[in-house]
Order: sequence, then C-alpha cells, then structure tokens
Amino acid sequence: MRVLLINPQTPYARNALVHPPLGLGYLSRVLKENEHDVGCIDMPISNIFIPELQREIEDYRPGIVGITSTTQIFAYACEAARAAKEVLPEVPVVMGGVHPTFAPEATLARHRDIDFVMLFEAEFTFLALVNALEHALAFDGIPGLGFRPTPGEVHINPPEAPWDRNIVPIPDRSIFPMKQYLQNDLETTMITSWSCPGKCVFCSTKRMGRVPRWRHPDNIIAEMKELRSMGFRSVFFGDDSFTSNKKWVHQVCDAMIAEKVDLVWTCNMRAVDTDVPLLEKMRAAGCYRVFTGFETLNRNALHLTQKGTNPDVYVRHIQNLEKVGIELHAAFIIGCPGDTEETVLETLAAIKQIAPRMVTFNNIKVYPGTPLFDAPEEFGLVIPDPFWFEKKDWIEAIPVGTKQLPPAKIRELQMRCRLEYYNGGQA
Repeated sequence: MRVLLINPQTPYARNALVHPPLGLGYLSRVLKENEHDVGCIDMPISNIFIPELQREIEDYRPGIVGITSTTQIFAYACEAARAAKEVLPEVPVVMGGVHPTFAPEATLARHRDIDFVMLFEAEFTFLALVNALEHALAFDGIPGLGFRPTPGEVHINPPEAPWDRNIVPIPDRSIFPMKQYLQNDLETTMITSWSCPGKCVFCSTKRMGRVPRWRHPDNIIAEMKELRSMGFRSVFFGDDSFTSNKKWVHQVCDAMIAEKVDLVWTCNMRAVDTDVPLLEKMRAAGCYRVFTGFETLNRNALHLTQKGTNPDVYVRHIQNLEKVGIELHAAFIIGCPGDTEETVLETLAAIKQIAPRMVTFNNIKVYPGTPLFDAPEEFGLVIPDPFWFEKKDWIEAIPVGTKQLPPAKIRELQMRCRLEYYNGGQA
C-alpha cells in the first residue's frame, strides 16, 4: 500500500529550530521492511502550507494518510486531516502521537476527518492497520487502535504491552529532507531511552513511556555514525530523562569513547541524577550541555508539582556541572501550582545569582495525560476552555491561569523574567 506520512505545521517553526519527527521515521522503517511504499510531507522544514499540502497529497495518491500530533500542534494536525479529506475523501486518515494517545475518544468524537487514532508507540499498530485495510480485515484485534465501528460510536482497543525498543531498527531518515535540516542546524536529534522515573504533575512522560526501556549501546553508536556521515556535528538526545539509569549512561559513554564517534552532544538531565563521576564520563564522551527542568526555586511550588527535589539539589547540580565544564540550560515555569507574583520574583532573583548559560521561561501548560489536566482544580488551576488546543491562538492568549495568577499576569511575569535576566529589564 502507498502510505503518506505528514508532519504538520507548528506554531514554533518561524522562531525556533525544527528537527525531524523521529516517530514517523520509525513508522517508515517498519512499513518499508514489510514491503509498503512510504512518502512523507514534512511541513515545517519545507515551509509547506495547506494549498501545497493538498497538491502533494493529490500527486502522491496514498491509500492511507498518517499524521503525527502532540498537543501543541493538534490544531495544525486537524487542519492537515481536513485538507487530506478535501482532496481524497475516501482515503483513511489516522493520527498518532502523544495527544491522541491520551485523548483518543475526544479526538475521534470531535473530529470527523480523523478515521483512526493510535496509542503509544505505534509502529506495529500502524503496520497491522495498513495490512487490515489492504486485505479488508477487521480492526477489532489491532492493539492500541481507536476507530468508529458505526457512525457516532467510538471504540478503543487496549494497547499491547511495552516492547523492547532494540527490536526496531534505527529510524528511516530518508523520508525527510535531511539536507534542509542540515542547512538549518548542524545539530539533530536521537531517542535512546523511553520513560522517566519522575512524577511531575505537568508531564505525561511517565504515562507515555509506561516502563523504562533503553537501547543497546551498539545500536546507539550505529545511529550516531549514520548521522555523522550525513554531516551533522552535534546530537541532542531527546530522551525524557537520559541520565536516570547511570550504569547504562556509563556504558553508552564508554562506547562513544571507544568508537571515537566524532559528535558532541547534549541531553535532558534531572538534577537529582547529578554526580561528578557521571558528569565527568559524559564530558569525556562529548557532552557539552545539559537541559534541566528546574521549573521553580520555591520549595512549596516544587512540592505541589511533585518534582521530587529541592533548591539544595539544584545548587549541587549547578556546582557539579561547573566542576566538569558542562553548560547548563535551565527551564522554569511561570504559574506553577502554588506560584504567586512574590514567589516568581523570588525565583527570578535566585536565577540571577545562579546565572545559568541559558534560561527558558515558559508559562504553565496543561496537557491531556497529566494530573494537571485530569484534576486542575486540585492544583488551583483555572482552564476556561478545556479544548484550548483545538485553536491556534493559545501561544498569544495563554489558556491557563491559577487562582493567584490569571493568564495576563502570567504573561506579564514571563516577559519580565526574560527581560530582566537577558538584558537588565530593557526591551
């Protein structure tokens, strides 16, 4: 069957670096190994919008269209689904990714242009669906598939248990315009492990990953060498928590050093995982920066967000990074449960003392699959529209506030933190 995969436009494409959607690359690898033809329209890097998307869909004439979606790009993913149906109304449209995983019923019930949804990692779910469509088989036995048995009815098949990620080859990047990515940024992305031991109330990572799984170092080295042969000089390990299994990290770093992989790299790292021997090994293997979600430096807010840490751990983490010469990119959330204007400004003052190389100030967001979304009132949040992600104005008009900080105040504090940290308060 001819399968067309779509990476929808994103609200960030105009002001941020974009990277290949590796989930689609994994789907493509499995489909091709089972003798299906795969095409891909990568809208953000190719700067493609709906009129051109429709022309490409019509030219490709797929038997099925697959669209990936996080909550942040859900409105754009739905727009792509509508565009596909307008061109080829009889061709099934399936959506996978984090958002439909945690909102499968609402996705199908509220969006008639989407015929199927897939839960969690969907390489084999998608393969089974493509085969079922090709041979006119039933959908009931396909794990992790959501569909409409009759108009107005939604059925979600239970997902299969998490499986060993080493059985899936490295993602197929041939479907992406990799030369454009290389011209855009000499750094690209990889995924080497799944899940996170954290319990942060604003994050769906633990539920999405389900159980911790790690790729074998040899598998990782093979992909890194492929990326280096493409011309990339740096890799961001986009794992939710790259350093939670310290023994494995040492093994991966030892393999990088032994194989002399000519790539520097960066990763996500929890502050609670910090220790000097680990960081020294990472530095020797090419790590130049880590990204750590601090969120806040207020003890009460840290407790309410269930970060499982405290400001003293953050200080030790910063000191350890300075000892070994690894840069820190620290991220903070304005509007955490328990935040007030006073606590935000106290955190800002403390950040100035810490002085990380890079700092990101984000506003609070509430995604399906998180405790904040399931019970916002328990955390003092106010969400006027629970389907805020179906619109495109949420970046400018913050859709979430707290009892202490309405959305406009959160935006004001977010901008103040940025201005004061980076240029002394001058616009």
